[in-house]
Amino acid sequence: MLAVPGLKADDLTRPELRSVHRLAQQGAVGWMITRTAYAGVRTNDAFASGFLTIGAGARAVADLQVPPHVPLVLSDVAKRNRELDHPVPLGAVGDVCRSAGLRISVTDDSLLDRSVLLMAMDSKGRVDTIATALVRDSDEPFGVRSEPSRYPAPAKGWLIVWVFSDLSRCDAYDTYCTPEMSEAHRARALVRLDALLRRLMQNVRQLRENNVACMAWVLSPAPSAAVRRLDRLTPILLQGDEEPGWITSASTRRRGLVLNTDVLASIAQFLDRPLPKGATGRPVSGTGPPSVTVSDWRALHDRLLRAAVVQFWLGTMPGVRFSLMLVLVLSTVLATTLRHSALHVLARAIAGAMLGMVTIQALSGWLPPLDLRTATIILGVFTVAGVWLAYAGVRRAALMGSLVCGTIGLGVLILLTAAPERLAEAWLTYSTMLGTRLYGIGNELGGVWVGGLAFAVAHARSRPGHGATAAVLVACAVAAMHPAHGANFGVGIACVILAAWQLAGAAGPRVRVLLFASLSVSLIAIAIVVVLLLDRGPGASHIGRALSSHAGLGAVIVRKLGLNLATLVQSLWTLVAMLGIGACRFAVTRLSHGVVLDLSPLYVGTTALLLFNDTGIVAAGLCLATAVPALVLTLAPPTAIAPQAQRVGDHRDRG
Repeated sequence: MLAVPGLKADDLTRPELRSVHRLAQQGAVGWMITRTAYAGVRTNDAFASGFLTIGAGARAVADLQVPPHVPLVLSDVAKRNRELDHPVPLGAVGDVCRSAGLRISVTDDSLLDRSVLLMAMDSKGRVDTIATALVRDSDEPFGVRSEPSRYPAPAKGWLIVWVFSDLSRCDAYDTYCTPEMSEAHRARALVRLDALLRRLMQNVRQLRENNVACMAWVLSPAPSAAVRRLDRLTPILLQGDEEPGWITSASTRRRGLVLNTDVLASIAQFLDRPLPKGATGRPVSGTGPPSVTVSDWRALHDRLLRAAVVQFWLGTMPGVRFSLMLVLVLSTVLATTLRHSALHVLARAIAGAMLGMVTIQALSGWLPPLDLRTATIILGVFTVAGVWLAYAGVRRAALMGSLVCGTIGLGVLILLTAAPERLAEAWLTYSTMLGTRLYGIGNELGGVWVGGLAFAVAHARSRPGHGATAAVLVACAVAAMHPAHGANFGVGIACVILAAWQLAGAAGPRVRVLLFASLSVSLIAIAIVVVLLLDRGPGASHIGRALSSHAGLGAVIVRKLGLNLATLVQSLWTLVAMLGIGACRFAVTRLSHGVVLDLSPLYVGTTALLLFNDTGIVAAGLCLATAVPALVLTLAPPTAIAPQAQRVGDHRDRG
């Protein structure tokens, strides 16, 4: 394992790093998400937490440095990680290697600490040998550098860990030198890294010629201090039994992208050892030929980062949605109470803006990858178009609300079934940099989707065709829960319950509740059985792993309930949901104007999202933030009128 702290995307295409081209042709390459449980910004602690996360196979935190020649004391590290909301098996990499009969050797070149021990150690904090490759050189940052010839050759029966820290020292030294000196320092460091990579390739070739099975990793535990803070991707390369090409794993289900927790799972699989309890990663694999060029390797990073930036700024936008929802509710209430035309206009404009905004956000998966400026312009165009359509473009505002919600419902369904891989670049989706889950439909897009479906169902309940509507909802549930498409059990259950409510709505009021309960339980049971049958084996999704884990399912439920309660208390989405519920009640009682609209499906869908999703309040808030603007446009008068004109009209109607 060659750890290169400070290695970044720009380094891959530099002329000093020529060996990386051959490595890319021979191995599986891609990008590793380096998210840990550490939330700070200090570079040294970020590297320590990165090393510890790789060594544990679960997100960990290490707010410490390990000084040279000081024994590693695990008590503080273990205490800090016991405070997390998930188990962290410290020293799992070392334990797996020792169970396979391997010894552990670490060659470090760090000047101030040896945090790499957190990656290579066993659960008792031990390694077998520690050496240094550090030499003094007054021309280099801090007067020291790595010497490639001092790294020992890999040998059979050993876990060999090399650490090359010259690049991270260059980053730390940038503030003490001119840009020209900084560039010269980095160029010389890359030349030394290139020599070390040539040694690595030579050693791997010799081991294979001697029929020794081996795997070689090149990775960085944390992003360079020189990259933007949102960027949590570092280069990763694996040479082993995997086919050359892009690296991938069941954790991400995306070509060229893996998690730092996947390293332990891959080592355990290579050594034919079980994955330690508490480790969450999956074994990596190569996608096979053709091999990847370095320019493609670098371009994938830029594409992933560009999508993450757009998702960060133009995704859920809780502050913007809360502000718009607050103005919408206040203007609607005041317009109805005071019967003021300007407030009617404002309410309709805000509702149109919210619907225009959510339409492009929900359907953005169909767009090609965009930079932030272009995406912002498109979002602004849709927002302005929504305002115009709500007031001037559509004479019956109800048409716009139902049309937008129906478009969102069908558009997301088609996206899930026809092109689920495009969800990765949708604005309302899992961010690549968060590293929690990187496939399927997230709570954000799921909440908007269910909101559109629920309002469309509410708008159609007074018309015939309950069976056809329920069939569409069942199709949505299948797409949401299918492990190869949506892989979101909470959103799937919400669609199942909506389908049950739609079917029960055709019955009389006395049997409706009983029929709804029986249909919901039956459909949910069928969904669980189908998921268990389809979602099994090493490549199972998180749903399959949770449902098939008899020992850990209860712990998963308890953890998600705790997460739900914590988010419910702290999140701004709680206020959005409260405003949405209040707006629904007011609109039905004061804005109906003879329109019959049963909002029970919206209440049912929102409740299901809240109960069956982790951080369900986010999904519930977005559900209401989608349906409430459509509701206001549906029930508000098509044209705002002045109080005097209203009185004249009332007098004429009475006559």
